[in-house]
Amino acid sequence: MAPTFHIFRHVEGAHEVSGEDMQDPDLSDPGRQRCGELRNMLPWMDKVTHLVSSPMQRALSSCLLTFEPVISRGKRTVALLELTDAGTREASFGSSKSERLEYRATVVRVLLQGHAAALLSDAHVVVMTHGLLAHFLAEEFEAPKFGAVATGGPPEHRSFQFAPEPKDDVRLVERDLGELPTEEPPYNLDPDRR
Repeated sequence: MAPTFHIFRHVEGAHEVSGEDMQDPDLSDPGRQRCGELRNMLPWMDKVTHLVSSPMQRALSSCLLTFEPVISRGKRTVALLELTDAGTREASFGSSKSERLEYRATVVRVLLQGHAAALLSDAHVVVMTHGLLAHFLAEEFEAPKFGAVATGGPPEHRSFQFAPEPKDDVRLVERDLGELPTEEPPYNLDPDRR
């Protein structure tokens, strides 16, 4: 078995409720409530060994609130600048959607793969980011799985491991853990379907 990387899209931010364009907004009240619900739904919570998050407030708060039991065990959250949001709204810090997202996602995958070699095979690493970057990390652009959060909808996360073949060059392969209910069908990450 190889380390598992759980990629999460943050829960609902305050800007998504108010419709206002805010710089680095925190979570909405329903978003905070969703963190508690999600915390109680993850049967592998006690297996989480590492927490990595975008430094933006809504992602960092999602990570800290959802994974509070992990933090209380002494684990720290590493804020990784490459996981920040992208877009033209002030909430995204005004960066262009096309501004090197593919490059940033590759950098994150290379960093995670480098750390994976030093991790125990049963390690569980949480990566908290934003919807658009989550698609680039997974190298998946058609499925809405990491799309906008509906407060009452299914948790926005997927689990991956690195492909064992060197020819796949830091490619993540989805792993179905079957621990969370979903209302959406599973999506095929076959590169031929892109």
